Amino acid sequence: SFECEGRSLLKSFVTSAALRGECVHVFTFELSDVEFSFGLDDGVRTRLQFHDGFSDPLDWEQMGMLPIRNLSGQELVGCVGGVEAGPSQQPRTVVLDSLSSLLQHKPISQLARDLQDFQQRAATA
Repeated sequence: SFECEGRSLLKSFVTSAALRGECVHVFTFELSDVEFSFGLDDGVRTRLQFHDGFSDPLDWEQMGMLPIRNLSGQELVGCVGGVEAGPSQQPRTVVLDSLSSLLQHKPISQLARDLQDFQQRAATA
């Protein structure tokens, strides 16, 4: 069947990347890291690096988390580093969970520019 709940499909992609040996950076905006990793194997979970945008998405508590309004290409590269797969560089996968949460706080045009900026910065990092 072609029917598949989005989060299950996302977790399949995350599991596949982790099993290939990639470092997976998960930026959580909709679920906590505990909720996101529920049901994943321990071997997969150890390859996940979480960046918390869930606990304080609007930065009201100013706890140094990743507020949505500060999400930018520069911020993402700062968290992840370069994502090119050179001989000395481990491949990385970046997951934003979820775009719908981001789009509640950012216009789609701004989010698209931020992601394009991230891609360009990561390629040269």
